Amino acid sequence: MNRRDRNSMHEDDAYWLDKAYNNKLNYFYIKGDTMYVAGTDNKQDVWDDITKVPKWGYLTDSARYKMIKPVLEKQPQIKTLVGHSLAGTVILRMQKEHPERDYSVRTYGAPVFGYWGGKNIRYKHQFDPVSLFDMGANITPVASVNPLTLHSYKGYTYDFSNHDIKPVEPVEPEIKIPNLTNPVQTNSTYIIS
Repeated sequence: MNRRDRNSMHEDDAYWLDKAYNNKLNYFYIKGDTMYVAGTDNKQDVWDDITKVPKWGYLTDSARYKMIKPVLEKQPQIKTLVGHSLAGTVILRMQKEHPERDYSVRTYGAPVFGYWGGKNIRYKHQFDPVSLFDMGANITPVASVNPLTLHSYKGYTYDFSNHDIKPVEPVEPEIKIPNLTNPVQTNSTYIIS
């Protein structure tokens, strides 16, 4: 796959993963033959990250796994699974448990350990604390020290005009400092706003 096709894929994945994250009812979005699955977004997901993602848990007991499994069973046209963070490990597990479906998998910032077999492509930002131990992921540098930016599913496209990786948007949140001072008038009275 050339860079322009890869850019298009990353931009599409980011757009549809946004849709999955905005779907608070079930955290996935289906577009054609592809299912996009959102990662950690609520307290249950955090609990699943802590208790089921590491080696001592059963990922098949996670809420996200239980959410997408019946949908995939009823939707045989789905051939590609794309997931971020927790969803990345869930869809890799789904791929491993259902080899007959021959899923293609793309993950962004998946908290996996080592290498995984199968037809999958994994991506992570350099120094992402969540996907730090994913030894088989394609690494993309990001000019940030913010762990939330480093763990994003955005910022994987190459800017051909500047010959650089496009930044994750927004790169850093804009901080607005409220005006806490009350200007003094010449007649020594305060303006009440």
